[in-house]
Amino acid sequence: MTLKLRLKDQWDIRTTGRGVAEIEAGEMNVDVLAYKGDPGEAGRDGVPPRFMGDVAVIGDLPDPNTLDPDYDLGKWWGVTGSQDAWFYNGTPTLERRENYIGAPGATGPAPTLTKGTITQGADWGFSIEQVGTTNAYKLNIVAKPGPAGEDSTVPGPTATIETASDFDDTTEPETGDVLVKLSNGKWGPGTVAMSPGVYKKVGSETDWLAVDTGSNWNGEYQTITTLTIPPQPWAYEPDVYGLVEFMVAGNNVRMDLEARLGAVSGPLLGRGAGDAVGLFESEWTARTLVPGADETAPAGAGSTIVPASTTAVIYLLGRRVDSSAKMRFQTRKERAFLRVRPMPVIG
Repeated sequence: MTLKLRLKDQWDIRTTGRGVAEIEAGEMNVDVLAYKGDPGEAGRDGVPPRFMGDVAVIGDLPDPNTLDPDYDLGKWWGVTGSQDAWFYNGTPTLERRENYIGAPGATGPAPTLTKGTITQGADWGFSIEQVGTTNAYKLNIVAKPGPAGEDSTVPGPTATIETASDFDDTTEPETGDVLVKLSNGKWGPGTVAMSPGVYKKVGSETDWLAVDTGSNWNGEYQTITTLTIPPQPWAYEPDVYGLVEFMVAGNNVRMDLEARLGAVSGPLLGRGAGDAVGLFESEWTARTLVPGADETAPAGAGSTIVPASTTAVIYLLGRRVDSSAKMRFQTRKERAFLRVRPMPVIG
């Protein structure tokens, strides 16, 4: 006799606890009552295949034990010359899927694209149309026109600039002039106010003094040199830089290098501050002249502005600071210089 056991989920097994045995033709069939388990949890979302490139041989495929199931599921690799693919699915071995890539097909004919029709429409549109039964196509374009421009209310004269009706030819243009709008409402030549460059003077000049007051000097200043700036076509402010070496022999006395406009007591253009009291006494020390001021003024104003068409004289001098004690003051010509750049002031 053969005994066959069949697991069977009967609806009343939980109440009767009984099964049924059937004997027929020397065979016994027994329904073994069993409980159906609860549904399991839903599996994780699948991941799309991610091709990671080809390797030269199978031995170059990555070791699955070095891959992370949280980040590398779905990655696959190919082997050069093979249509198979090797997938990582979280197991200790890569899963090989044969002929996953497939053999490449024959190269098809390259299509050609030519210009079709270009028409005007309410909005932009494009369409591609096959030319007969060939592999040729043409591109048809529907173009939306842009907004119409406004008609000109002041047509320009058909003439050269100098013969135009709104050009003022009272002043003959010179090379370097620009076209500007004049106070009479017309256009005409104008000169742009630009610095002509830098006026310079060095200590080797004969009128650059090597000052030596001798002992027991108690004066206020000593003039070192002057620099004359010729008239400029526009108002400007002198921008000054320079260097002179001083030697001071005396107690508690400091000497500054100054540049002043028009006179030794004129407006201050620049200053080179002296050393602190008591330091470097009876030694040569440099005074570096930088732009300075002795008044507060906005741009384009102040006493240091030289009017247009006016000659300006810059005075370079050494001036006593802090003390009236007797002393000896000396300057030397070596390495000394003065640079002045006229900076135009816009009126």
